[in-house]
Amino acid sequence: MTRSFWLTFWSVVFLAVLTSAVDAAEKRVARSVFNDDGQVLAEAPGENSAAFIKAWLDRESRAVPFTTFVYLACMPDICFYDTKAGELYGARNKRKSGVYVNGLLDLLKHGTDPLRLVTDHMQAKGKEVLAAVRMGDTHHIRLNRFDDLCSQFSIDHPEYVIKQPDGRTNETALDYSFAAVRDHRMGIMREIITEYPVDGLELNFVRWAKHFPRHRGREKAPIMTRYVGQIREMMDTSGRRRKNGKRLTLGVRVPESLHACWLAG
Repeated sequence: MTRSFWLTFWSVVFLAVLTSAVDAAEKRVARSVFNDDGQVLAEAPGENSAAFIKAWLDRESRAVPFTTFVYLACMPDICFYDTKAGELYGARNKRKSGVYVNGLLDLLKHGTDPLRLVTDHMQAKGKEVLAAVRMGDTHHIRLNRFDDLCSQFSIDHPEYVIKQPDGRTNETALDYSFAAVRDHRMGIMREIITEYPVDGLELNFVRWAKHFPRHRGREKAPIMTRYVGQIREMMDTSGRRRKNGKRLTLGVRVPESLHACWLAG
């Protein structure tokens, strides 16, 4: 075949790919995202929490134009909704009051929980609602059963804690190299997708950007890439769609540079 044939052939292929990419880009919807970072539940009182949360959401909706509301659902083993797959914040230590606990217990007493209430209320206002999953949150600096942010899963499995190259003893993030870690957290995400009418998930890789040993982040990044693909597959095969009939949304928050992303894996 002549050189001109191949030039024509690849030009047609390139044009087809480019046209497809342009069409896909045109179908994308620009989003402005409001991430509450757990604030609405933190402020909720121990009585009339549902009314308080709805008023809080209405106030913010009037003050700030946005398309997507992100609710902090889990961190990632400690959950801020009525969970069976994970661990409800404050339940292990039988907390009766305190930040997050006040609102949680009041809503549970009335047959709902923050994730369901927020999702229903914001979708009724035309907002997309994503459940945020902090992939490596370590507010806790010890595996301490009395720290409500430290999960029983971590306490039961100290062997899953990341072994950092500097030998630090205050690391508490779990290593995604272990299938058991990935499976446990997948169970929590599956529960959210199958049991709640959310429009999707937001995977937060910024809190605290620790998923593997720092010196092996780039080497182990394919593990996380495959895992995100499995999360996408789980969402697609759940049988659920968004309220508008479209595919469930999978959002991510990542560190600010490629170098930081490699360190995080």
